Amino acid sequence: MSPPCQNQGYILDGYPKTFEQAQSLFGASGEEEEEEGEDKKPPVNERIIPEHVIILDASNEYLRQRIMHLPEKVVAGTHNTELEFKRRLKVYNELGDDAHPAKFFEDVDRPGETI
Repeated sequence: MSPPCQNQGYILDGYPKTFEQAQSLFGASGEEEEEEGEDKKPPVNERIIPEHVIILDASNEYLRQRIMHLPEKVVAGTHNTELEFKRRLKVYNELGDDAHPAKFFEDVDRPGETI
């Protein structure tokens, strides 16, 4: 990790989208042995895992309205159309709570702060 990221931090916007992506990005490369009776936590790379996680929460309707009020020139050629939004929201909602990246951070004792 570069010195600016280590000293000033970093923001990941839109990634990771799933538990597996978070685990792949922040997980430790070597598997650690678990002791009998120990809570099973995914091993993490302490050098790059965030100290703080912020989860933005908004209603589906609020998000839809934001997409609908974007200027057409901003939306042109992107996935920010109402139809694409509905498709992506459906995929997101079908993941289930255990498949979201927030679950990974919760499992490794870095629960996010929801705002």
